[in-house]
Amino acid sequence: MSGWNQSSKKFSWTNGLALLAFLLLPVVLGSCSSDTDDSGTDPPAEGACCFDGGTCSVRTSDSCSDEDGTYEGNDTDCDPNPCPQPAASGACCASDGSCQVLIESACDGASGDYEGNGTSCSPSPCPRPTTGACCAADNSCAIVEEAACTGTYQGDDTTCDPDPCTDLGACCVTGSCVIVTEDLCSTADGTYEGAGSSCDPDPCGEPLGACCVFSNCFVGTESLCDSVRGTYLGDDTSCVPHPCG
Repeated sequence: MSGWNQSSKKFSWTNGLALLAFLLLPVVLGSCSSDTDDSGTDPPAEGACCFDGGTCSVRTSDSCSDEDGTYEGNDTDCDPNPCPQPAASGACCASDGSCQVLIESACDGASGDYEGNGTSCSPSPCPRPTTGACCAADNSCAIVEEAACTGTYQGDDTTCDPDPCTDLGACCVTGSCVIVTEDLCSTADGTYEGAGSSCDPDPCGEPLGACCVFSNCFVGTESLCDSVRGTYLGDDTSCVPHPCG
């Protein structure tokens, strides 16, 4: 009887080990197949893929290439981001007041004023150049900067509506002649020569007249006549016939 018990115990221990091995077999097999796909083959390696603009995505080398990305190598990650970041950009102001977002070096190359990294053109930070109405010789009107006006600049922020160029004329101010409107001439305490009048010939020079120095006569300005102690006979007078006795 004791022999049977020993044999039975030996049999039960052996069977228990076998049963345990049988139960653990799926776990062992499962762990061995965890790195394989359903087909039983290893999945393709993945890594960080860098795109234009500095964005990063984990994908396979083939997928990265198909998307025109740059593959950083197997098992690389996007945290931290390994992708080169684009140069900082900002608003660039041109001399005409226009605005576009550029990197600083490109703005400098275009002779613009860089407003700083991260600045925007909406709303525009660029000052608009001061302009005004410009009256050309043919009395046409255009809105331009003063430096670009080849005619008569009517002043900053003036407009062509109403048209300031239709009544332009010569204006004499302290002996100088300028082409302006009658209102501007009056504001400057000048003498308006009339719409359409010109500064060529100059209507603003000192008028001439006959000057008698003793019995001699010459035509000159009143100030010249006074300087030689002569007698000025008036504007537009003549020495013919001889007026000096």
